[in-house]
Formats: sequence, C-alpha cells, structure tokens
Amino acid sequence: MTKKNQWIAKHVQDKYVKLAQKDNFRSRASYKLLEINSKYHIIQKQATNVIIDLGAAPGGFSQVVARHSHLNTKIIAVDLLEMKSIAKVSFIQGDFRDANILKEIDSLLQQQSSKKAQLIMSDMSPNLSGDKFRDQCNIIELCELILDFALQYLQNNGYFLVKIFQGHGFVEYRQQLIQNFTKVICCKPEA
Repeated sequence: MTKKNQWIAKHVQDKYVKLAQKDNFRSRASYKLLEINSKYHIIQKQATNVIIDLGAAPGGFSQVVARHSHLNTKIIAVDLLEMKSIAKVSFIQGDFRDANILKEIDSLLQQQSSKKAQLIMSDMSPNLSGDKFRDQCNIIELCELILDFALQYLQNNGYFLVKIFQGHGFVEYRQQLIQNFTKVICCKPEA
C-alpha cells in the first residue's frame, strides 16, 4: 500500500472526519477551532467584528466562525482553491500575497468601521513533500508570510491564530510572535 493510500485509509477512519460528516462540517479542522475557541474565546460576538480566514478551503474554520459570531460579523475567506459559499462569508479566490487579492481585501475592509480584522486565522499548510526538513522550512516561510499579513491587517488587541509545525525555525518564529503580541499561547488541539 502506498503512503498516499495509507493516509487515505487512516483519514477516513479518523474520529473527527466521521464527526465532521455527522455534524455537517466541511472538514475535521472545524473541531480544532471549536476547541481553541472554547479555551481562549477568540471568536468575539461583537457586531463590528471582521474575521479573515487565510487558506480557508474547504471552509471548516469559516463555517465555525459563521455559526459562532455575531450576525453582523464580516467574514473574509481567502484561498487558492475554490470554496463552496457559506452564509455570512465573502470568499476571495487567489493568493493572499497577490496585489489584486490584497486590493479586494482592502475594499471589503473599507466597508467596515474598524477597517481592520479582530481575528486573523490560518490552518494553511504547504504541500508536503515527505522531506521533513524541507517541509518544515516551507511551513515556517508560510507562517512568516501570514504573520506579515496579520501585522498589516489585524487591529490592536486582535487575535492571531496560525498552524505551525514544531521543528527547525519554530523557536525563532515564536520569538517574532512574542515581539509583536501581548500574549502568545502554543497549543495542540486534540483534533
């Protein structure tokens, strides 16, 4: 059995994959955000909130935010891949680093009173090659790009949630977070 087939066989038996199907969530990632939010309350229920979900497809995080945020919260989801629509979510297909995509994000933010996001989150991961060192370098580079985005678009006292793999570059990245945020928490949700 190939590694890909082994991964698929393990994935379909995963309790969170089964639970997501039962609960009508788009992915098992929904349970990561639900667990994080139950501990740290990062989804605020204020009418003026803006939430940005980078690497949103298939929509697990966006779906949770849409269900747990204030009715008037503006949710902006961005991904290279297509994503089926979700009520309350404005989807932009493209690379969050692209100038045209940034203009679209800016345009949506200009319609909001705060002009910045209260929460920026990303469950993004680069395509994995199987070379652990190379994959770790790629995730660190991606996380640095996401942090740069957050520093530009996140309001004061906002929340920043990013997935990262612990390994080479992690300590340095965490130090960047400590330099830019009041509080930094590392956690590994059960999901």
